[in-house]
Amino acid sequence: MTSEILEIAQNYLTVDDRKLIDIEDLLIRHPIEDVANFLETLMREKQDTLKDLIILDKTTSVIDRTVADCFRLHMALSHIKRLRGNDYERS
Repeated sequence: MTSEILEIAQNYLTVDDRKLIDIEDLLIRHPIEDVANFLETLMREKQDTLKDLIILDKTTSVIDRTVADCFRLHMALSHIKRLRGNDYERS
């Protein structure tokens, strides 16, 4: 992964100078496929949490944060997939 791809993906996962996930740190220890799988798993978990939150209390602000997290994970993952030319989605 080039530094440009890494920077763009990291920007999606950074809010107000706070990294939600440090992709660079993960890539030091793990191959890109594992990082992409981790992001997918985390996104699915957030989506499941979102479903539960909507059932329990549609007025909670936690829904807003969870939607934002899902969006940021989706954008980072989509960017990694598009620029790498690979599809890491599980069948």
